[in-house]
Amino acid sequence: MSPGRQQIEISKRALLQRLDRKLRKQGKKLGTRNGLHFIASEKWVEPLNQGLESLARELGVLRPWEKVA
Repeated sequence: MSPGRQQIEISKRALLQRLDRKLRKQGKKLGTRNGLHFIASEKWVEPLNQGLESLARELGVLRPWEKVA
């Protein structure tokens, strides 16, 4: 991102919705229990070892000009 360009803030709730929609297409589900996030499928549950923002960028649901509020 070039200097002088402003980033748009999105809420954490919006980020969770975007992630959940993307994961649902892959047959997975994003969950939260006791403040910890995990990804679940029919056969396994995997704790999320990276931040939500980095996962969102990796999956392409958070654009370079967006940031989490």
